Amino acid sequence: MRRAAVVALAALAAGVALAGDGAPPRWQLLFFHPFRPGVLQQCQDAHRREDFGRMAGVDAADPFKAWVVQGPLELRWRGGLLSLDGPGAPRAHPPTDLCFTLRVDGQPLVSGAVVPGQSPRLLRFPTLVRQSGGPDAAVERYELLPHFPASLNDPVPAAWALLGPR
Repeated sequence: MRRAAVVALAALAAGVALAGDGAPPRWQLLFFHPFRPGVLQQCQDAHRREDFGRMAGVDAADPFKAWVVQGPLELRWRGGLLSLDGPGAPRAHPPTDLCFTLRVDGQPLVSGAVVPGQSPRLLRFPTLVRQSGGPDAAVERYELLPHFPASLNDPVPAAWALLGPR
């Protein structure tokens, strides 16, 4: 009887730990600078390149090389919306002309470039478009698009279905 109670309490504690607010988010957005500044073509499929770890590795000695975006953050794409609560105001960083990688369950799923909505660039790979609101906005908002220019109505790669809730 006592053993059953201990097992039940352990299972309950494990369930609370998994469902608790302190659990790490299932997804992360990583920003990093392209190896050659302004050359956003280097962002295309960056997570599949051999030098990805060197290019996008978060380094405490160089915090502006690459960083995990902290909330509050909203990321919208055709078929979904991800949101991340944060400790307050978003981190001050350049809002565009960066590379990004979106990780789900610790694995990189998609990489591309971060561009402003009024960019003259033509990019045939995934982009994050920063929405208006300025650097002082309470929540950073982005649209994840399969290419640029595009709209939220354009079809997205099937792999993006992994972004949804589990």
